[in-house]
Amino acid sequence: MNQARPRRIAVLGAGITGLAAAYELRRRGGGRQPQPDIVLFEADTRVGGKVRSEKHDGVLYEAGAESFGAAQPQAMELVRELGLGHDVLHSDPRRRLFLVLAGGRLTPLPEGVGQVVPARWLSFLRSGLLTWKGRLRFLGEPFLPAEEGEADESLSAFFGRRLGPEAVARIVEPLLAGACLGDPCRLSVRSLFPHLADMERRGGLLRGCWKSPMRRLAAEADPALAVTLRNGLSTLAEALAKRLPSGCLRLGAPVVRLARRNGGWEVRTPHSNEPFDVVVCALPAPALAQVLEPVDPEVSGVLREIPYSAAAVVTLAYERKALSHPLDAAGLLVPRSEGRRLAGAVFASSRFPGRAPADLAVLRGWVGGEAASGDDAAAARVVRAELREILGLGEAHPRWTRVARWPAAHPQYTIGHALRLRRLESCLQSHPGLILAGESYRGAGLSDCIRSGRLAAAKALTPAGGRAAAGVA
Repeated sequence: MNQARPRRIAVLGAGITGLAAAYELRRRGGGRQPQPDIVLFEADTRVGGKVRSEKHDGVLYEAGAESFGAAQPQAMELVRELGLGHDVLHSDPRRRLFLVLAGGRLTPLPEGVGQVVPARWLSFLRSGLLTWKGRLRFLGEPFLPAEEGEADESLSAFFGRRLGPEAVARIVEPLLAGACLGDPCRLSVRSLFPHLADMERRGGLLRGCWKSPMRRLAAEADPALAVTLRNGLSTLAEALAKRLPSGCLRLGAPVVRLARRNGGWEVRTPHSNEPFDVVVCALPAPALAQVLEPVDPEVSGVLREIPYSAAAVVTLAYERKALSHPLDAAGLLVPRSEGRRLAGAVFASSRFPGRAPADLAVLRGWVGGEAASGDDAAAARVVRAELREILGLGEAHPRWTRVARWPAAHPQYTIGHALRLRRLESCLQSHPGLILAGESYRGAGLSDCIRSGRLAAAKALTPAGGRAAAGVA
C-alpha cells in the first residue's frame, strides 16, 4: 500500500457503528501518517440507522432504539467526548422495574435480574414470578454438576438444565422478548452470554453471581440505570455526523457492490465507482451478503446464515385521565408461553418524564413475526388490543398512533454463531483491507455497536504484517 498519499478508507453504513467508525478514523488519523481520506456511504437520506427520534404533538419519542445502560462505558464515554454529558437523561428510579406477564397476571421482574440470574436474594424470594416449586428448583442450581464438553447449547437447554423450566418461561423468555425478540430454543448461550459457561464450571451460576464482581455487573444491568439523551438518541448520531470532515458523508448513496482493484477495493454505487485502500463494512449481515457476493461467495453465504428478526414499534399517546392503570413501572414484558403477539411495551412517559405533556400517557409497544411483517395499521391494532387487555385500559382510545417497522430489527445469534464468526475470520484473511463491524457479530446493543465501530477504525489504521488489516471487529 502506498503510504506517500493519504490512505482512502470507505465506511459502509451510517448507523451508529458506521458513524462511530468514521468518527474514530477522524480522531485517530494523522500523526506520522497523512490524515486518511474518509468516505461514509449511506443508502438512506438520514444518519442513525435504527436510532430515530421523532416529535409529534409535543411528544418526543423513539421510533427505534430507546436507551442504553449508564454502566456501559463505550456509550457513556462517547457521549462525554461529544460534549453531550449535560444532555444525559436518567430513567425515573421510582419506576425502575419491568412487569412480566405470567399466567395472565402482571408481576414485577425481581431487582438485579438484568443478567438473567438474580444477584439479590430477598427481592427474588419475595417475587411472585415463580412458584415455590420453581424457586426451590432455581435455588438448587449451585448443587448441580457442570456439563462436560465445549458443545454449543441453546439458551432454553442451558437455563432449563441449570435453573428449571419455570425460569426459562418467566425470566429468560421475557428478557429476550424485550431485548431481541429471540427464541431461546434457537439462540446460542455461548454467543449471548459467553461468561456463563465459565461460571457453571466454577461452581454454578448463582454462586458466581453472588460474588461481588458479578453482583455489581447484575446491579449495573438494572433497568433503573437506563439512560437516554434529553433531545432524543438521534442527538448522538447527529453529533457524530457533525464531527466528520466536510464532504465525508454521502447520503442517498447505496453501495451495490464491492470489487478488488489494484490490491485495494472499489466501492460501487448507482452514481460512482471509487477506489479505496480499506473498507469498513457496517451494514447488517443480510445487506452485506449481497454486496460481497461477487467478491467471495463463501463469505456471502456465511453472512446469510446470520438471521434477523423483524419488529414493528407502535407508539400510542392516550389522555392520561382516561387510563385506570397507574403505569407505575418501566414497562412490561410478555413471554412466548403467554400466547400473545405483543412482545413488550415501555411506559415511555413514566420511564423518562418530561418528554410528553403532563396530560398524556405515552406507551411504546413492539411486536415481531407476522405482526411485524404486515402493514402499519395491522401492527397498531395488535398492540392496542393486547395492551387494552393486559393493562385493563377499557374503552380508552389513543389520541394518536405512530408505527415504525424494521424488517431487519435484531440479529439472532443462533446455535453455531461462534463457528460462523471463525469461518468469517478465516475467509477474510484472503481479503486484506476488508473489515466487518456492527451488530451482526459480537453484540447488538448501542454500546456494542460503538465499541465495534471504534475497534474497526483502529484496525483500519494499523496494517498487519505490511498488509491492510482484515477481520471482524
